[in-house]
Amino acid sequence: MVITKPAAIPTVPSEVRLNSNRTLRYVAPFPTENSTSDALFKRIRSSESQSDSENWEGIMEMCQAIDDIFEIDKDTELMADKSVLEIGFCTGLPSVFALDSGASEVTIHPWNPASLELFVKPTMRRNKAPKNRCKFNTSTFSSTIRSLGGKKFDVILAPELLYVDEADFEAIHDILDAALTPNGIVLICSRPYYANCSGNIPAFLELCKLKGTFDAHFKWTSSKTDPAPHKLIQLTRTIR
Repeated sequence: MVITKPAAIPTVPSEVRLNSNRTLRYVAPFPTENSTSDALFKRIRSSESQSDSENWEGIMEMCQAIDDIFEIDKDTELMADKSVLEIGFCTGLPSVFALDSGASEVTIHPWNPASLELFVKPTMRRNKAPKNRCKFNTSTFSSTIRSLGGKKFDVILAPELLYVDEADFEAIHDILDAALTPNGIVLICSRPYYANCSGNIPAFLELCKLKGTFDAHFKWTSSKTDPAPHKLIQLTRTIR
C-alpha cells in the first residue's frame, strides 16, 4: 500500500461575518504571488482555473445567500433536521452553516481528496462541528453516484457546481437526481457564465427542463456590482 500525502500548501485560519452577524470560521489557502493551490481547485474538466480568490468568493456568496434566506425570507426550517450533502467546490463552510442551522447530519464530497485534508476537515474542526454528525467522502467525478452508495439527501448544497464544461451537465444532473430525496431541494450557487469554461446557468436550466426531472427558480442574486453576479438557484423535483 502506498500512502500519498497532500501537497504542502500554506493555509491560514480565517473567518467571515455575514449580514446577520453570524460568523463562520474556515481554513483557506494562504495568498501568495505564485500560489501552488490554484491547481488544487481546477474544476472537473476545465483546462484552466479561476484564481483562488474567485473560487472562495463563490463560497462566501453562497453562505450569504443562505443567510439572507434565513433572515429576509424567514425560511428558518430550511435545514432543520435535514440530511445535507455538500458537493461542487467543497470547503465545509456551507456544511458548517447547515449544522449551525439544525441539520441532522452533513456529508461533504469533494472531487479532490487533497482539499478534504487541507481545508474541509480543518474548517470543520475550527467550528467544533460534532463528529457524529459529519461524514466525509471523496471520489472521482465519474464515480460519484457509485461512491454515495445509494444514499439520498434532503438538501444538496452545491457552490460553483456549474463551473464545468457544458458537456458535463448531464452527468451533474444525474448525480443530483440520484442523490436527492423525493421532497428534497438543491441549492446551486453559480455565475450566469464563466470565462474559463463553457458552463452557464441558462444551458443547465434548459437541460433540466428537457429532462423533466427538476423545476428551477432563482432564490437570490448577489448585490455586488459585477457583470456576472452569483445567483442561487433552487431545484425541486417536478411533480408529475
